[in-house]
Amino acid sequence: MGRPKALLPWGATTLVRAWCRALAPFGPVVVVEGAVSLTAEVSARTLVVNNPDWASTGMWESLTLGRGDRSGPVLVTPVDVPVAPTADLRRLVEASAPAALSWGGVLGHPVLVDAAQLGGSCPIGGLAELLVGATEVQASSSAALANMNTPQDYARFSP
Repeated sequence: MGRPKALLPWGATTLVRAWCRALAPFGPVVVVEGAVSLTAEVSARTLVVNNPDWASTGMWESLTLGRGDRSGPVLVTPVDVPVAPTADLRRLVEASAPAALSWGGVLGHPVLVDAAQLGGSCPIGGLAELLVGATEVQASSSAALANMNTPQDYARFSP
């Protein structure tokens, strides 16, 4: 993408700020940063955790760092997906973990998992393994399946 995805414009703000605002009504928001500092991009109510080994570790290590000592259900999303509408997020948090937004029977993002499952070693199938048998929460659009890895992806979904 040529620059950090978290800092891509999303309407009048950045993608990471838009995600933080969308998630804030549902509990504490934790952002795990790596390649760039995101502290200046989020509100003072958002906890920013640094993954100093981001370049040599995978998403699982960031999830474990972000989990901290939390327990119970937590929403998890990568930053490089379109921001989910509030109504979709509300239906997702009302589901029993594990759950995920879905479209056409395919699981997307965000997901709702039990924080206790995010510790220890990464399961062989990664986060997807925790979603086997997950409740599918119908998303309002196929954007729940999108991953913005190219400028074309971003152009298709950005507001």
